[in-house]
Amino acid sequence: MATEMLGGQRLYVQVWGDQQPLAYDFMAGVLALTHGWHPGMQLILALQVMVSTAVVYLIARRLDAQPELTALTFGLVSALPVVEGDLQGPELMGMPLLLGGIVCGIGGGPVRAVASGVLLVLAALVQPTYLLDALCVPWFVTLSGRPLRVLPVLGGAAAASLAVLVALHLTGTWEAWQSVIGAEWRELRWANGGAELAPISLLLRLAPLGVGLFAGLRIGIEQRSPAARLLGAWLPLAVIGAVLSPRGFMHQSLEVLPPLTLMLGLWLRPVLVAPVAVGVVLMLQTVMFLPRLEMFMLARWPLPETSYGTAFGWSQLPGYYKDWYDHAVGATGWRVYAGKFPGRAAEVEDLAASIKVEGRLEVWGDQPWLYVVSGRRQAGRYIALDAEYRLEPNSEGATIAAVRSERPEYLILIDRAPAALNRQLSSQYDRLSFIRAPWPVYGLHSG
Repeated sequence: MATEMLGGQRLYVQVWGDQQPLAYDFMAGVLALTHGWHPGMQLILALQVMVSTAVVYLIARRLDAQPELTALTFGLVSALPVVEGDLQGPELMGMPLLLGGIVCGIGGGPVRAVASGVLLVLAALVQPTYLLDALCVPWFVTLSGRPLRVLPVLGGAAAASLAVLVALHLTGTWEAWQSVIGAEWRELRWANGGAELAPISLLLRLAPLGVGLFAGLRIGIEQRSPAARLLGAWLPLAVIGAVLSPRGFMHQSLEVLPPLTLMLGLWLRPVLVAPVAVGVVLMLQTVMFLPRLEMFMLARWPLPETSYGTAFGWSQLPGYYKDWYDHAVGATGWRVYAGKFPGRAAEVEDLAASIKVEGRLEVWGDQPWLYVVSGRRQAGRYIALDAEYRLEPNSEGATIAAVRSERPEYLILIDRAPAALNRQLSSQYDRLSFIRAPWPVYGLHSG
């Protein structure tokens, strides 16, 4: 998506994805700066984590926790591959904005309160579930005896929302963006077992968290400490946001990480940092495992694996860091290093270098990195044929029609082709058997 946007394509209109607009804008900026250079992208990701860690330090100091130890624990866990902290995702993209909005909202005057509202809206335009986390700010302000302080927060949120609305209208993406909201609801309902099962599964999952919110309200009223007032709402709300979808991808658990580490930071000691960090990861894995277990019992899903949703487990961690060090000092080349990552990055780059003819590309499946490394525009609107794509009305037919009308020079089959696409391939394309790749590659008839 970001590559297409840099090429002048309109978001959601000419290219489609189910993420929020600022997530794609952010990635467009990353690609514009790094041109897909892996170390550069790692540096930007590290900077995001460092900024988030610094803001966690400020929040911990405001809550009278152990700011240094809390920030250290957060920084350690948020960078681990076992929670997908080494991959760019909407949770990590929006986290500096969310944390900045919270730290501005719980301390300072009306100017900071306005800034809080702006930052919280921007965070939600990266990761929508951050809207739930944002509710902890008016909760905290009200329990702190300053309910009128909610007004500038709401004012900042309204101003940011109006600015975004105007921008969407000016770029002609307002109506298309609304379709993305519908796509997210369809995905949420589908992931929870469909229209019949979703109300039951969501009730069973969210009702205990509602009880947790009520308990947090009682604790905040009775204890009257900044930590009780903030975390009593923030932690349950963050868990709700992370488990709305039961698919259990570990990057979703990063939403729970800041309030969880802040809560544990109230009792942290230096000798406990390492075991607490391990305990935090285990807690996050449990949080993401239980919704999948629920769907296993309700909808006969496959029995969930504990490591589902991440390519790395605890046993791979030493090798992961050793591989990075060996590559950084030049002991191993890029191909050896890239071969340890999911997505077959080295083979994708080899394939991109093998297709010589200029023109468009269609990747039938979920391998959008091929568009980035080949520098080619896609045929049709869909950057990845993933689960969300399959829930879009007539997405398959629209994509095949785009292949027929736009006649991309290359088509790569990651997934099995449907009958209609096979007919298109047999009439217009040749199988390029001389290109060595993990997937079949087809080229447009030269004659």
